[in-house]
Amino acid sequence: MRLIIASVIFSFSLIALQTGEYSLSGVVVNVQTGEPVKYALVTLVGFQTQEPEKIDPAKLQPQQKSTQAGDAGEFRFTGLIKANYTLTAQKPGFNMGFSPEEVKSRQVDLAASVSGVELKLLPLGVIEGKVVDQNEEPLRGVNILALQVQINDGMRTTNAPRSVATDDRGVYRLWNLTSGRYYVKAAGKSGGTYRYVGDATPYYSSWQSFTPVYLGGGRTLDSATPLQIEPGSTVSADFHLTLDPAFKIRGTLANAASGTVTFDLLQGTEDVSASRTSLNSSTGRFEVQDVTPGKYILRATQDAKMRGETTVTVSESDVNDVSIALAPAVAVQGITRVVGASLKAKQMPGFEAARAAAGAEAEMVDAMADQVIQANCNVSLHAHEGGAHSQSVPQRRMRNATDVQENGSFTIADVLPGVYAVRIQCFGGYPTSALAGGVDLLANPTLLIQPGAPPPPIEIQLKPGGGTLSGELKVQPLPQTTGVLLVPAFSNSTGPLVIPAFNQGSQEKITFTQPFLAPGDYTAYALSEWQLVEFRNPSFLQSLSGGESVRVEDGKEQKISITKVVK
Repeated sequence: MRLIIASVIFSFSLIALQTGEYSLSGVVVNVQTGEPVKYALVTLVGFQTQEPEKIDPAKLQPQQKSTQAGDAGEFRFTGLIKANYTLTAQKPGFNMGFSPEEVKSRQVDLAASVSGVELKLLPLGVIEGKVVDQNEEPLRGVNILALQVQINDGMRTTNAPRSVATDDRGVYRLWNLTSGRYYVKAAGKSGGTYRYVGDATPYYSSWQSFTPVYLGGGRTLDSATPLQIEPGSTVSADFHLTLDPAFKIRGTLANAASGTVTFDLLQGTEDVSASRTSLNSSTGRFEVQDVTPGKYILRATQDAKMRGETTVTVSESDVNDVSIALAPAVAVQGITRVVGASLKAKQMPGFEAARAAAGAEAEMVDAMADQVIQANCNVSLHAHEGGAHSQSVPQRRMRNATDVQENGSFTIADVLPGVYAVRIQCFGGYPTSALAGGVDLLANPTLLIQPGAPPPPIEIQLKPGGGTLSGELKVQPLPQTTGVLLVPAFSNSTGPLVIPAFNQGSQEKITFTQPFLAPGDYTAYALSEWQLVEFRNPSFLQSLSGGESVRVEDGKEQKISITKVVK
């Protein structure tokens, strides 16, 4: 194991509101066209370097100034003191880049007046189009979502950063989209859940609707046609929808209190939409509109604290007398028991090699030799099933153990009924067992939460130590960053994991290290875009080939060399 010791300390204090003799000026430009961006809001924040012992807490007031750029994009700040400054610019329809190079370009170490600073803004993109039926008639009030795919812990999630409804011409416009790939979905008719009391009738009545579809006509994300949005681009995406007879689902919601209630119609992991629903707050009677024939899970959720669901089949008529009872979220309890003595740093594989490589800094390594490595685990629950797409909320939701005690006990609060994938990530050791009642969570990491019933506690046995895998990636040309996917050949494990690896200036190889591995056989794959890999998807794992086999042993370091990137 390599230990990289750095001793770099930066101490800054925010500049007090002072007046100096320097000025800073520049221009805001459109990075795509090079043209000036007029009337942008430019903000400057300054930090003055100080010795730690000379920091005056009474002067920790930030020096922040703002000004509006002129009609040629020009801006100017005066009365500045010697300091380090960061500039930002804002304007609707634009955003600033966040790459390390772009962030660095906005930082100015001011020791004299500076002019000619160029702030670059990226224009945002637009998706626009028209929605018509099979008779080319425009459809108004259709909810259009722009979805983006993200990979979270090896699983695909989706979020909807923008949604709009079509106007009376069937026209929609999704604006202010950052660069990237989007999936556009006609997700049902806009409306939401309407709560009322007394004898008021539902405010929607429709005899035709459509099955939600993605651009390209597919009903699932895997069959959708993606759109690539570049800075400042406008992309057209029209929908031709088929209207079919629509029916209603009527029933009663029990245990509902005051608060926000949402209804979802689900097929698999797809939210088919239950966007037009009425709910009588006094009686619990509900009516779901615009349902085309099919088999659904109808789910009701209140304030992310209560949930209930039932299976509904819609044929050629309305469905009545459906009953859903809301059940409260539960707390999932558990404990991690450390079996065996915790290791010290000097007991880790590779410690002596790291000490020898430290040279003049060997004394610093020796000072760390007796440091105890505290073994612990983090447990999280990832929802298997789909749910309503809402702004910036992933489709697969995650709950982490947030209340962890010194004795290893933990609590995961507010877990709604459903099926969850259990993720166990450990440091300082590896789990030899993880049980929830009679379920072996290492062999089958699935936890069922029944309505209103907490599951059996999760009990983890954690052994300090484990094996260490060190390796080199030797390919040409060397990527700046890569990841090594480590797939265990044994089922009784916490599953695949990705080891990020970075080019540290070498022209020949990239090195990586992963300690605390469970003993056993693994296959290692080098991946160029590891952040986008669904490594918890079995079909993705089955598509891999050409990996390097390696056997990891407890308390030992195993070294491998990888000579190709497989994906």
